[in-house]
Amino acid sequence: MISLGATIQHVEVLVAIIWMLSIFFKVVIVFYAIQLSIVQLCNLRVRNFLSFPLGLIITGVAYYIIPNTAYFNYFEKYYWPFYLFVLSVCFPALFIALSYIKKNKAAKGDRSQQT
Repeated sequence: MISLGATIQHVEVLVAIIWMLSIFFKVVIVFYAIQLSIVQLCNLRVRNFLSFPLGLIITGVAYYIIPNTAYFNYFEKYYWPFYLFVLSVCFPALFIALSYIKKNKAAKGDRSQQT
């Protein structure tokens, strides 16, 4: 007889490992981006010394922002759509509008200098 339960459990373990690895790499990429942003913002030459303090700060802030799973589920259900709308629609529209305004002011400045 073929045991289907053991096969499904092995596939489940494989999927869990792939899921954990993908989350790990996403977190590493975001951590690196934050670290690089701080280095560029503060005009630092070396970025290695920021790793440990930044990791401690992120760990503390993550626990403070989302203390338990129930709170996270509530936040995701009621507030996340608004945050998503602001981050994916309002900010890009604002940046496009500011770019357009800046471009028009630069074009008007060039015309006034030519005359």
